[in-house]
This record gives sequence, structure tokens and C-alpha cells, in this order.
Amino acid sequence: MGMQRRPMASQAGFTMIELLTVVSIAAILAAVGIPSLLDTVRSAQLRSATSSLYDALLVARSEAVKRNAQVDVQPGTTCVNPATSNNASWTGGWSVQLAGCSTILQQFPATTNITITAVPGAGISYLPTGRITTTSASSFDFKSTKSATIPERCVVISASGQPSIRTGAASSACS
Repeated sequence: MGMQRRPMASQAGFTMIELLTVVSIAAILAAVGIPSLLDTVRSAQLRSATSSLYDALLVARSEAVKRNAQVDVQPGTTCVNPATSNNASWTGGWSVQLAGCSTILQQFPATTNITITAVPGAGISYLPTGRITTTSASSFDFKSTKSATIPERCVVISASGQPSIRTGAASSACS
């Protein structure tokens, strides 16, 4: 009898070419997907900040009517009398307070990766009627500082005091 050959045991695993192919495909998918994911996160930050200011304006308007007193929305999270110069940035957060800086009713946190341009630059004051103290509309333009492809958002306050949120280029959204 001759020697019989035993079949070789198959080896488990991947060849180097298979491994490099999978790693290359994963790298391509990551390179395509990560910028899109970052824009999604930044867009959500922009929507959140816009909604937060919108909520602050609704609270201020409601409190002005309820308390039969002037209520202000001011940049910054400390009580600032609007009659004095308020140099706080809107990106540092904002607060809803009774006029004359007697009480802070609510504070809203600072924003990141966003610029906020207010027209006019000072705070917004609501009268006991629910109207704002200025006779013309006011607006807040929100832009991402990290991506030019994310549409701007804008909070517009009508002369009657009603805020609304708009999306698009500042030239069209904030007017």
C-alpha cells in the first residue's frame, strides 16, 4: 500500500487583497459620508438656536400680557437695563426679563458655530398689549460659521409683536 495523501485543512481568514479592498471601500464611504453628517449636525444646531430665540420671544410676549408689564428679551444671560448700553452678544445667549432689570424670568444658553445678527441690534421689548415698543419689524439672522451650504434661518418679529421663523438667504428671509 502506498502512502495516502491527506487533504490539507482549509485555513480561515482573509487574504491581504480582500482586506485592502474592504478598508478602501470603508475609507471612500467615510470620506463621502462624514461631511454630509457634519452638515446635518450643524443644520440641527442652527434650527435649535432659532427655535430657542423664537420660544424666548413667545415667552416674553405672553409674560408681558399676563403681568401687564413690559418684558424684555436681551442678549446675554445677566439682567441688563435696556436703557443702558448692552454690549452683550446674542451668541452668548439671551434672557427674558422684566423691564428695569428687576427679575430674570428665563435664560437661554449660548450658541456655538453660529452668528446672530439682530436688526436693530438691541433687545426686544414687549408692552402689556403684546406689541413691541418699536414701530417697525425686527429680525434676527442666524448663519452657520462652519458651512456656507446650510441655509440661513431668520426670526422676524412683526410690529404687532408676533414672531415667525423663515429659512433662506438673508436678503429674502429676513425681510
